[in-house]
Amino acid sequence: AVRKAKADYYEERIAAACEKGKRVWDVVAWTKPRSLPTYKSLVHNGQPLVELQDLWQAAHATYNAAADRPVDMSFLDDIPALEERDWPPISTPYVVDLMH
Repeated sequence: AVRKAKADYYEERIAAACEKGKRVWDVVAWTKPRSLPTYKSLVHNGQPLVELQDLWQAAHATYNAAADRPVDMSFLDDIPALEERDWPPISTPYVVDLMH
């Protein structure tokens, strides 16, 4: 029953498209224009981001906004220093071998 209902539905759509002078494949969605990518709807500082370069600049400005600001590190003075621990030596050939 479902298969027959689907077939009837598509036959109807194809017949309607042919009557209007359209091509048969005009009734399928994958032949129609694509919707815009989601980044096109993003807005930064009141301006829509319509180009990929605009999106990159907005992301860069957002995530690197504090890159050149001075940082007050005095809050670290209140943290007690831990004693130094031993660390086994690591050779350069060992690290190079691990990377291969």
